[in-house]
Amino acid sequence: YDGDSLRKLVYLNCGRADRTAGDYEYAKTRHKSFDACQEKVWDQKREAARRLCGEARALLAGNDSLLAAAGKAVNAWGYHIMEGRQCCVLDRPPFCVDRHASGSAVLFAVPFIILVALFLASMVASWCLPITHKEPSHELEREGTGTNIGSRRGTGDKLNVELTQAWLNNSCLRVLPSANMFATCTASVFASLRETFDFQADSARNQHEHLLSLWRSQCAMVADRSVEEGLQVDEPGLLREALQELHGELLEGFLRWRARLAAFSPAAVAERAVTDRPPVGGTSWKAVQEGAAIGSGEAALLSTQLVEAATYLLVWGEAGNVRFMPEACYFITELALAAEGSADMYSAMAPTAAAPALTSHGFFLGGLLGRLGSASQASLPLSGLFLAKIIRPIYNVVFDQWYESVDVDPVNNRDKKKLHPELQNFLPADVANYDDWNEFFCDPARLVDGLLLHDGTRLFDVPHKSRFAALSRVDWQVSLDAAETKTHREVHSLWGVFATTHRVWLLHAVLFLVGVCLMAGDPP
Repeated sequence: YDGDSLRKLVYLNCGRADRTAGDYEYAKTRHKSFDACQEKVWDQKREAARRLCGEARALLAGNDSLLAAAGKAVNAWGYHIMEGRQCCVLDRPPFCVDRHASGSAVLFAVPFIILVALFLASMVASWCLPITHKEPSHELEREGTGTNIGSRRGTGDKLNVELTQAWLNNSCLRVLPSANMFATCTASVFASLRETFDFQADSARNQHEHLLSLWRSQCAMVADRSVEEGLQVDEPGLLREALQELHGELLEGFLRWRARLAAFSPAAVAERAVTDRPPVGGTSWKAVQEGAAIGSGEAALLSTQLVEAATYLLVWGEAGNVRFMPEACYFITELALAAEGSADMYSAMAPTAAAPALTSHGFFLGGLLGRLGSASQASLPLSGLFLAKIIRPIYNVVFDQWYESVDVDPVNNRDKKKLHPELQNFLPADVANYDDWNEFFCDPARLVDGLLLHDGTRLFDVPHKSRFAALSRVDWQVSLDAAETKTHREVHSLWGVFATTHRVWLLHAVLFLVGVCLMAGDPP
């Protein structure tokens, strides 16, 4: 502040204090509405303000200290008269600064504080209050009764209802036309396949959700393509068109592999029309219904595509490390689709394959065993029969090729596999890996001749419809032997150094010969 500004502040604040004191005297003599306590307070405020203003004017008249004079004047008005609610320290409009919250500030602050309180309350409630699951309050709508395919078992079990509710209550596909019919058919397929082949129930739930996720994404792509082409989205046909495209993308590799196998006559695999319904172990499920928008041929096609996709996903879901051999999953899927109904898919079984060796801990967290107990309990796996009798024997061969035992890491309680001593430093050339075993399933000729049962006969000598039931009797240790399945051998030698740098050596040799020719010159 300069001198004129400080003088202006003295006149402004002391003038306000004097006018307020005069107004008080006028009100007291005119209205006489003040009680004794109010008069005492105002007399103290007035006298204190007059005292400070007198000191400020004295300092201003003597030009001793303009800053001290302005401070006394500001305190006379802002502190004594207004009690800190207002401070006049500006020498230009608006002169005074309001120290209390304005009405607009309060208007915004109150809703903000309420929102913060509600947010904190919701967080506390989410931690403290129990979570309740909403029960369906209405009957599931079914579009007709459907047609049962096969006659082995019904589909009205608990899992079937649970999967149907998962579609109709949780999936956004429920808003599309024909969603009720497709939800019933899909749940029926998964529940029936789980019951027939003894897949794990949780795996069936996961793969059902997996299929719905893929189906939902495919519906979005079909709709987006229609919009890009300037066409109206066909909502009534969206689910069936997306299912057909999903089947083609998901099972493209499987269909090509099966065509090659069917073309190899010793495999004795018959060609199957796209509308032929696979027996799938005599599974009974609700087929896609005919309707105004779905003809009989298309309904049969959709039923076949739905059961093929579900069977593949269920096999893939339980395959574990066998997923690294895609053609092996195709092979198991094909046998499951072609299997015909019998009393039990696992009725004629050899003893359970030996599990990987355990250390003194006596258990394996990785799920290789799936059971504990004495040898008499070995035929009663806690996991599903498909995992115990089909997948685990294949993985046991994979495990034994590389590892000798399984331990548990005491630090993180995770599986710690111990390699064979001869594999700990480097891998010999003849050690089989997933690529070698997968090539075995890729080649129809090797597959037909190489898959042997425990009695020495070939699996492909069994009729195609009965091969899945015989799959548990395959001697995988012999069939997947490294000496028979190893096709690519990586030999380590110094030749690899030259092979990776041969262009450098070739360039040096060419430049050397060019230099020799230039230095030798023309002959005499």
